[in-house]
Amino acid sequence: MNKRFFLVLFLLLAAAIPVMAQQPKHDIFIVATYANDPSIIKKYLNDTTGFTTYPDTSLLENLKLSKIYKKLEINTWASAYRRRGDNRPGTDYKNLSRYPAPAEKISDTVVLSKCEPLVCFTACWCPSFFPWYISAQTKNNKILTVADTSTMKIFLSKIDNKFKAYLWLRLYDMHEDEPVKTTHYFKYKKVKKGFLIAYNSSFGYDRTPAYIICFVGEDFKVVLVSKKDLPETGGIKFKI
Repeated sequence: MNKRFFLVLFLLLAAAIPVMAQQPKHDIFIVATYANDPSIIKKYLNDTTGFTTYPDTSLLENLKLSKIYKKLEINTWASAYRRRGDNRPGTDYKNLSRYPAPAEKISDTVVLSKCEPLVCFTACWCPSFFPWYISAQTKNNKILTVADTSTMKIFLSKIDNKFKAYLWLRLYDMHEDEPVKTTHYFKYKKVKKGFLIAYNSSFGYDRTPAYIICFVGEDFKVVLVSKKDLPETGGIKFKI
């Protein structure tokens, strides 16, 4: 009986391996996996003053990476369809943002690189979704496709300005749109070895509206400092 049981178990596992291998890769934080650092939480739990509102401005322009990269792009899959509420499959990526901004209007065709639709970061306004990635062209014309968290760390090098902190934190919320611009719904404060960022967001799968303060470290560590539940707003964000 035991031999038969293990034989059946082996056959079931063997049959499941090809299916598992075919599963698409989603390198996103479906549920935020915050670092556990009680000392940071204790230090900043009551630190709620002195925050500055992020400007509504281009994100790529303010990452301050021009010494390394000569061109940057944010691209997404079929964004034109998705934003109209049309759920037809897309056929290609569309450019959302370029740095430096071109002097004249140019084609929307992605000029640096492309990425498979299911192997990218993913923003979600369910049932619609927005796979996106960043293309970076170095000074010697090499292309870096930033489509997962490991490559994002290489791209940013370290979190040494408020815009890098904003981008890294946005990866923790799949319900947000593509991070083309910073928004005044977020506030920041420079602290030792990182930034505090305050914002309103849906929190977890239940999308409970919450006022959140996170610590974003120079070493990419993200710590949830505090979370305060907010009343339902029918999809409208509170202004902080």
